[in-house]
Amino acid sequence: VWPVEVDLKTAYQEIGALMLKVGTEVLETVGLVGPNAPIRELGDKHVGRMLHYSTNSANPLWCGAHYDHGTFTALLPAVYLDEYGNQIPEPEEAGLFVRAPEATEFKKVVADDPEVMLFQVGEWGQLASNDTILATQHKVQKAEGHVERISMALFFNTSFDYVVESTSSLTQDARYGGGRTCKYADWHTASLNRYEVK
Repeated sequence: VWPVEVDLKTAYQEIGALMLKVGTEVLETVGLVGPNAPIRELGDKHVGRMLHYSTNSANPLWCGAHYDHGTFTALLPAVYLDEYGNQIPEPEEAGLFVRAPEATEFKKVVADDPEVMLFQVGEWGQLASNDTILATQHKVQKAEGHVERISMALFFNTSFDYVVESTSSLTQDARYGGGRTCKYADWHTASLNRYEVK
């Protein structure tokens, strides 16, 4: 259900289309998607999400450390609001933090320019590339006080019947199924089941 006070639907769909276009160009440029790439083509069932992180939690994290399970994620820089709904700069302690594969600590991603777009590789992208491109571990650190965070993510997927035969370290994960190949539908379902709150 879209709000009636403003036309959020049109803006959401337009920025989503731009994120899809630019993200696809990035995937082709890095050699993950294309006729001779590990993923020949993307599917048409991508997921766009408006992400709202509220102040109503004692947890120091808005989102704990994790990997996205899909192919690729496009992100817009976050908007921060104070308790009166006024936009404020990103607090120093808050925001998106990523950890490089060999690193022990997370580092803050500084994205204070609203004209930039951010990208993260998902686990399915790592599987398809046989660990040539590694998934991005990330978390969102909470701001102190009465501050809210709003962002948008577009999660790129292959078709659900897309099959990989991988030599990635992720083939040891139970979600891969123990065989030589794995279908994205199976990986996706197993990932959702793993993280479902019961």
